[in-house]
Amino acid sequence: VDWPATLAQAHGDDEALLALARGAQTPLAVKQAAVEALATEAALKLAEREFRSHDRRVHQVAKQRLQALWAQRQTLERAGQLLQNAHGLAAQADVAVNRITELERAWQSLDAAAIAPAQQAEFSALMAQLATRLRERADAEARHKRWQAEAAAALAPLQAACTDAAAGTLDRTGLGAAIGAAHAVSLAWPAE
Repeated sequence: VDWPATLAQAHGDDEALLALARGAQTPLAVKQAAVEALATEAALKLAEREFRSHDRRVHQVAKQRLQALWAQRQTLERAGQLLQNAHGLAAQADVAVNRITELERAWQSLDAAAIAPAQQAEFSALMAQLATRLRERADAEARHKRWQAEAAAALAPLQAACTDAAAGTLDRTGLGAAIGAAHAVSLAWPAE
């Protein structure tokens, strides 16, 4: 029997691969290759159960392949959930930084080799979008804090000028200058 040709012919058909692995005359290496070529979890579960009691090496291959396929499926499902969470965060107006950090850490904990390139690209785009929004929010907060400091700095001279003008020790030009400085700061109010 031309075992490599038989194996190549059965490739892609889980039933044919299982039949080949079950064959009494099939060499051990061909049985192992047939089980490694199985594509579905159902076929791998069946092979793992069938070879558990009488062919330890083939059972070990089936078990390893089943665990790898299961882990890959779990990773893909988790990646899908994380993408949904990322879309949800992107739809929110105000996102907490810790939520984005948690999401990023959860994504990094996944096996990158098991994630589809399209999912990786989508997640990267969503993270970039969220990072841009966070950066814009931080810039707006910084502008607002700067304005508050400028307003506080303009308020003290205005109050002093008003007190002096009320006491009659400051003329109109001094009061006008203090009012003009405070007005300039009020016009610089950040639009956010």
